Amino acid sequence: MPARERGLSLIELMVGLAVGLGLVAVVLQGFAASSGNASLNSLVSESQTNGRYALDLLKREVRHAALSPMVWDATQIDVNGSAAGIDFGCGVGMTTQVRQGLQASNNSNPYPASCLAGGTDRSYLRGDVLTLRRLGLDAATSYSAGAPYARVSYGAANVFLGGETATPLPAPRYDYPLVSDVYYINAFTNSASESPQVPALYRLTLGSGASPTLAPQLVASNVEHMRMQFGVTDASGNLRFLSSSAVTDWTQVVSARVWLLVRASTPEAGFASGSFTLGDLSYTPGDNYRRVVVSSTIDLRNR
Repeated sequence: MPARERGLSLIELMVGLAVGLGLVAVVLQGFAASSGNASLNSLVSESQTNGRYALDLLKREVRHAALSPMVWDATQIDVNGSAAGIDFGCGVGMTTQVRQGLQASNNSNPYPASCLAGGTDRSYLRGDVLTLRRLGLDAATSYSAGAPYARVSYGAANVFLGGETATPLPAPRYDYPLVSDVYYINAFTNSASESPQVPALYRLTLGSGASPTLAPQLVASNVEHMRMQFGVTDASGNLRFLSSSAVTDWTQVVSARVWLLVRASTPEAGFASGSFTLGDLSYTPGDNYRRVVVSSTIDLRNR
């Protein structure tokens, strides 16, 4: 039989198969690497998206803490005795202390267990706790009994409860509902019974209507730590950033720095999480979740 009519020999077939299998292996390795990179990019993107959303919300709320540029002297804010003595769920007077529009605790829970550690719908986990008080966006046209309001005029304000008479300040004057929020890291996202528990940034926010209470709201899931520092101008005019435990007069705070530690939603086999620096605090999770730190410096407008 002529050479050109003969088929492939067994050796040639084996060589061809080996080459083909090698090419398939290269393709599969490339596909696996590509899939792994895509999965990693997805986890990192998810964390960054959650973190940026939570950070943007905090930036907006911190900027507008306190009463209004109309009231530039905190000593001119009068709080009715009834408003100063009411408890909306986190302690007497906590919501109506608008002389301090912004307040925070240093890596601890400053409130009673019933406020941030209620168990079934809230459970403080770790990190700083940030309390914000401000005016609502729109002036009140009606008043709910027992809800807090602030009447503001140029240089003066009066905090009162719906159903009682406010101080007759000089015109122009406006009445606004008070908004009060407490931001903290919660031990779970949806329920205390979820397994595994997924940490989240939560806030307690004062509801609307008659005799409102502070109720928990989810801000962003997989946020597991929050740290803050606050800018205060010293006697020499220099801006210094202090932890909350070092702030002696919250009315003198002009800016805030916030760090959020956000983790991926699923652990990654073979990955070891390292240590993270959040301002003056170092935190080492010691597990297999990837994490990112997002941070920002925020200037207060209402002071």
